[in-house]
Amino acid sequence: MIKSFNGKTPSIAPSAYVSQAALIIGDVEIGEECGVWPFAVIRGDTGKVKIGRNSHVAEHALVAGSVEVGEGSIIGFGAIAESCKVGHQVFVGSHATILQESEIGDNAIIGANAVVRRHSKISPRCLVIGVPAHAVKVMPLEQCQRLLSDSAQHLASLAKQYKEQGL
Repeated sequence: MIKSFNGKTPSIAPSAYVSQAALIIGDVEIGEECGVWPFAVIRGDTGKVKIGRNSHVAEHALVAGSVEVGEGSIIGFGAIAESCKVGHQVFVGSHATILQESEIGDNAIIGANAVVRRHSKISPRCLVIGVPAHAVKVMPLEQCQRLLSDSAQHLASLAKQYKEQGL
């Protein structure tokens, strides 16, 4: 469901896949070849949400407030991204939470169930886990790019199939 709010209407690239069971409200911009999967909620009611090219918001995820998601990033199942900045080719694991005014560097991996505290700055290529989230290692750039690029490409292919089949 795509809804305007306070005079702001979501802008969705023609090549993006948005499930009919997703909810997108207000000042939201979704880039080319993105995927917004069933029961995802993207709320641009208190700020602008911008989802970069080839990024995906998985089932039951919530993206709300002023949020910027870079290109090729994945917001995993049930994850929450609230008023934060997520870099390029970032993976946010299932049920992870990124709180307000946090910044996630390019190619970072946020582990499942991790909670990134308010105002946190996660360096590029870091693998972070835990509650509260903490870095456990810095991964080689090539490894990060391969992992995240492969996942984003797989989701892009799947999203294209869903779109073609009208799902």
